[in-house]
Amino acid sequence: SPVSLEHKVARILLGAEAPSTHPVELSARDLERCAGAYELRPFIFGPERYLVAMEAGGLVLKFGGPQAPGLPLVPVSDRRFVMALDDEWVLEFDLPKRGGPATGFRMSVSDGVLIGHRSLP
Repeated sequence: SPVSLEHKVARILLGAEAPSTHPVELSARDLERCAGAYELRPFIFGPERYLVAMEAGGLVLKFGGPQAPGLPLVPVSDRRFVMALDDEWVLEFDLPKRGGPATGFRMSVSDGVLIGHRSLP
């Protein structure tokens, strides 16, 4: 992505560290804890609602509802995922210690962080 181009150049020229993209295997149950609808608050531009959905045995991020195409997420830990298409997009889910679904996520994109809160049913 052009937004993260400066980070990729810094990796090459300055030896900056890249985010981990080594995938780990997670069970369907672990993935389902992260799946759901999330709202970004406060948010000034762009989509305010994101959907993390199960597709083809993994998670995808959707920006326009359940029918929108999904961007594949690669699990690098039980709560941390990187975007398959751009490793500068990192999602880290807030998972309760006692189990149950994620309560939200932090999405690092370029130099910013967006906060997602699980939507109420």
